[in-house]
Amino acid sequence: SPLGRLAGETLGGGAGCPTMHGLIHVVLRSLVIEAGGEEAWAKVLQLLSLDEDDGLLELHIHDDETTVAGVGAACEVLGVDLDTGLRLFGAHFVHFLGKNNHIATVTAFGASTLEFMNNVDHLHRQLEEVYPNCSFPHFTLASDSSA
Repeated sequence: SPLGRLAGETLGGGAGCPTMHGLIHVVLRSLVIEAGGEEAWAKVLQLLSLDEDDGLLELHIHDDETTVAGVGAACEVLGVDLDTGLRLFGAHFVHFLGKNNHIATVTAFGASTLEFMNNVDHLHRQLEEVYPNCSFPHFTLASDSSA
C-alpha cells in the first residue's frame, strides 16, 4: 500500500511496526553526506560518540534525545544554525521522498507544502491504524505572524 511504502516497508520494515521512526535518521545521513561528504557524516558520528552508524540508522523507534542530538551534530558539522539546519532538513526530506518514489503518497495529503504540513498528523494517525504497534509523532502547525 502507499501508506505502507511511506512507513518503510520498502526499507526493510517487518511485521507489526514499520521502519518510519528510523527514516528520519536515514534522511539526516543523506543530507549530511550530500552537503559535506562521507567525512562530514563520520564527524557527526564522532560527535555522537558512535563508531558506526548502524545503531543510529537501525530503522526502529529512537528516543527524542537521539534524534535531537543527531540534528544538533549535523548542524555543527555543516556549520549552520539549528533553524537553518531544520529548514535544510525539511527541504531534503521532501527531495528524499521524491527520489524514493513516495511523492504520490505525500501529494495525497496536500497539493502544497502548507497543506501537506497541515495533514502530517492525519497521515500519522492513518499509519497508526495500519500499524497499531507503532507510535508515530504528532504535529500541530502554528502560524508565524512574522513571516
